[in-house]
Amino acid sequence: MTDIRTYTRQTAPPWAKDITDTILAGNLGRAREMWMRAAGKVGADRAIYAVAAVVEPDPGRITVGEAPLVFGNPLRTGFAWRCGECLDAFRRGGPDPHAGVNYKTLRGATGAARKHAFEGHPKPVPVEEVTQ
Repeated sequence: MTDIRTYTRQTAPPWAKDITDTILAGNLGRAREMWMRAAGKVGADRAIYAVAAVVEPDPGRITVGEAPLVFGNPLRTGFAWRCGECLDAFRRGGPDPHAGVNYKTLRGATGAARKHAFEGHPKPVPVEEVTQ
């Protein structure tokens, strides 16, 4: 079974870090080519989860920003957020992690992330913007 637990930041293949580094450098076109090549070799699911693991937020933190930066996937568009606290709980057998995708604006994604930060956990979780 392939899911987010398949990889961690430490176990993701080197090509996943290369892709996310290329996104951070602002070269989405090149990152898309690299991702498509990787997906052709290992399958789309594994490619999605490998790059997502590289940029996974730490526990106690929610990341928000342009979707390729938040998920490490150069094919994503718009804005998104991911909850590291939820991902950590999921990796330890908890419920599915919360995230938000396909927001048209950073403001919309940030508002949803802040709502989750206050309503989704016993103590508020800090929301941090991911930038290049």
